[in-house]
Amino acid sequence: MASTHAIDVKTLSKSFGSLKALRELSFSVRYGSIVGFVGPNGAGKTTTLRILVGHIRPDDGHALVAGRPYRDLTDPLGTVGAVLETRAMHPGRSGRNHLRILALQAGVPMSRVDELVRTVGLEAAAGRRVSGYSLGMRQRLALAAALLGDPAILLLDEPTNGLDPEGIRWLREFLRSLASEGRAVLVSSHGLAELALTVDEVVVIGHGQLITQRPLADLAGMAGGTTVQISVSDPEILAGLLREQGHQVLECSGEVVTVAGSDARAVSRIAFRHDIGVDRLTVDEPSLEEAYFRLTTGTESIR
Repeated sequence: MASTHAIDVKTLSKSFGSLKALRELSFSVRYGSIVGFVGPNGAGKTTTLRILVGHIRPDDGHALVAGRPYRDLTDPLGTVGAVLETRAMHPGRSGRNHLRILALQAGVPMSRVDELVRTVGLEAAAGRRVSGYSLGMRQRLALAAALLGDPAILLLDEPTNGLDPEGIRWLREFLRSLASEGRAVLVSSHGLAELALTVDEVVVIGHGQLITQRPLADLAGMAGGTTVQISVSDPEILAGLLREQGHQVLECSGEVVTVAGSDARAVSRIAFRHDIGVDRLTVDEPSLEEAYFRLTTGTESIR
């Protein structure tokens, strides 16, 4: 692994006619990490992944895997595994034969096929035709195909589609085991809920542009932060007193005063000290989903 970054996207731009799908997008993924690639539907995620595996040529910038463009890799199958769609499977073949044909084309030992069938939990279904597979089973088969060359980098586009809760938990644990071996995993999604327990950090994009790349734990704070909401009998008076004490009053609406920060005790102490009756006091901390929606609201949908 000569490159510091498993994936290095720099000022990547791509247009389809008059539609600008990517606008100088830049981010990176380290080996040994799982990164969530998130944004609204049509934000440019799939376009980026297809550029990374050489299916689409960018107009400008670069997209490197293991330090090189995909077309320059000497061992592409052993470097990058990708699950970009689950439809590229012959419906008349069994799951096992689908993998065997791919292995034969790539020069991979047939023993690897049986190993992967067990790894992705398809032992009972491997002899059945793909036409009878559920979407979740197709996701598992596509993941097995991506792993044939034992790659150091995985690109997964909406991999939880069709998986039941047990399957999602299995996938989460499996991806964590891959990262613990030093592999890099980039997982795209249009939401954060299914990724919150899986990823180390997130790359959030909208309108083909980078909104932020940061550890998952830092995302909520960036999007707005915690507030104290206090309902009192004299909101205007309390708001003035809070400002005098150096608190940032965000809003005074009706009987509710909203203050930036999470120090509810200090806010309530000022109210009590000046005999202002308090009806209710709450601390509001944005969830990851709320943070995501705040960051991506207003971005123009693109494909």
